[in-house]
Amino acid sequence: MRSLVVGCLLIAACDEAQPGQGKFMAATIDGTYWRATGQASQQAILDMHYFGIRGYTPMMPAADGSFTNAPAPGEPRLDIIFTNIPPEPGTYDIATTTNIAVTYGPDESRTFAAQTGTVEITRIAQYGVDGTFAFTGSLTPGGPDTVAVTQGSFSAPILIVP
Repeated sequence: MRSLVVGCLLIAACDEAQPGQGKFMAATIDGTYWRATGQASQQAILDMHYFGIRGYTPMMPAADGSFTNAPAPGEPRLDIIFTNIPPEPGTYDIATTTNIAVTYGPDESRTFAAQTGTVEITRIAQYGVDGTFAFTGSLTPGGPDTVAVTQGSFSAPILIVP
């Protein structure tokens, strides 16, 4: 009987989805639902450590069949970048956390930088990260236009960039 209970517990634990398996980023942006591919990456350049979570529509494969992680031209993209702090589960206040930058670009010509809001890392493991976010951003540089991003969520696999 004991081995049956242990076996059931192991099966239940194996069935639980790991962070990042959803491969998406989604949010309501100025009242309109948006969903895109989610990808996280980790990279060290000289003495700087970057951990980015990106939502974007990937470019179509090239004529030779090769793929790229670049966003498709004209498509929206959303980036959450941690600099020199490895993200851990918890809530990060965008206005007071100096090592986080959150941006939304509806196209190549405009970028909105988050001024207020939060990013919450709910789960992170070696190969994936899940969380939520919401923010209000201003057009950069210094434009009067703003964007409201609400009900944001992500589940992104982590790519280690050498």
